[in-house]
Amino acid sequence: MLKQDINLVWLGPWFQHESIFGWRAASPAALKWQKNFFSALQNNGIDANFIYFRPDPYWPKGRLLPWLIPQKKSDFDRNFVEISYLNVPIFRHVSLSLGFSKNILAMNFANGSSSPVIISYNSPSWVRASITRLRRMVDFKWVCIVADGVAPDDADGYVFLSYGYFQRAPFKNKIHLDGGAYPKNTDGQDDKICNVKKKKIFVYSGGFGSWAGVDIIFSSLEFLKRDDFLFVLTGPYPEKVHLEKISADERIKYLGFLEEDKLSDVYRSADYFINPRPRNVEHNENNFPSKLLDYMTWKKPVLSTWTSGLDPAYAENLNIFEPSGQSLAKLISQLLDSPSSAILPTTRPKSWHSSAEELINFILKIK
Repeated sequence: MLKQDINLVWLGPWFQHESIFGWRAASPAALKWQKNFFSALQNNGIDANFIYFRPDPYWPKGRLLPWLIPQKKSDFDRNFVEISYLNVPIFRHVSLSLGFSKNILAMNFANGSSSPVIISYNSPSWVRASITRLRRMVDFKWVCIVADGVAPDDADGYVFLSYGYFQRAPFKNKIHLDGGAYPKNTDGQDDKICNVKKKKIFVYSGGFGSWAGVDIIFSSLEFLKRDDFLFVLTGPYPEKVHLEKISADERIKYLGFLEEDKLSDVYRSADYFINPRPRNVEHNENNFPSKLLDYMTWKKPVLSTWTSGLDPAYAENLNIFEPSGQSLAKLISQLLDSPSSAILPTTRPKSWHSSAEELINFILKIK
C-alpha cells in the first residue's frame, strides 16, 4: 500500500464547536483533538471522510432524534456524514450500527480499487458489532484510537493517547500519539482579565466533574491566606456547589464555556496554567494530556499533577504537585513568592502534521 492509496474513513462523535452547548454528552477536548488530527491527515494528502454521530443521553433525558437538531456548518466539515439514529435503548445501538455500515458500503469500498482504512475514536459495542459485520463484506484495515475507552481485541492497529495505557496494552501493532501543539491565536488583547492589578492569574480550562480535578483548586483556597492571585476558570456545566464557591470568594472568576478566540484571550492573559487531574478516580490512569498540549503551546509555567497517562518527556516541563488542595496551595505560594523558581516548558509538543505522518506510516506498516 502506498500513501496515495489510503482511502480513510474516520468514525467518532462530533459537534460543531458553536453548536456544542446544551449537549452534555459532548467532550470539547475530544472534538478539538479529532478536528486537529483529521485536518492534519487531509493536509498530508489523505483522502478522508468523517462519519459521525451526536451522542446524547437516552430519551427522554436526551433528544429522541439527535440528528434532526440543526447545527452550524463550516468548510471544515464538507466531508462529514452524520448517522441518523433513534435514541432509545436497543434501537440506538442497532440504528447507529446499521447507519454506519450503510455509509461504509455506499462509499464503494468493496470494489477492490483502493485500500480502505477505518479509524474509530474509541469503540463502543455498536462499533465493534459493525466492524464484525462489515468484515464479511468488505476488505479493510481497522485502526482503533483509544482515548479513555476500552480497547477492543480484534483491531488491526491501535493508537493510544495515554502513555500508560499504551505501555500496558498487550497488542503488537500499537503506537502512542497524544496529539500536537494547538495553534495560538495571536490576535486580540494582552490586557489582564478584569484589569486585575498586581495579581497573578492562574487559568484552568476544562470540565467540572470529579475526574477533572477542579475540586483541588477550590480546596487550595482554604490553605492560601493571601489575595495576590486570581483563579480564572472556563469550561461547561459547573455544578451548583461550584457556583456557590465562586460567588463566595473574590479570588475565583468563572468565565463560562468560551469560543476558541475568547479562550485564546484568556490564555494570553494567564501567568500560569493549572492541570489538577486526580489519581484516585476510576479510569483517570488512562487520561491523555490534551489540556497540557494546549497549555504548553503558550510557553508559560504549567502546574500539574502527574498521572500515568502522561509521557515521561513532559516531566521536566511541568511544575508538579500532589493531587490535593494543600499541595497546590504550597506550590502557588512558592511561585508567588519566588517567580524565578517556576519551570517553563522547553519541550514543544510535536506538530499535528508530524503526528499525522506517524499515523500514516503506522497504517502503511500494518500487515
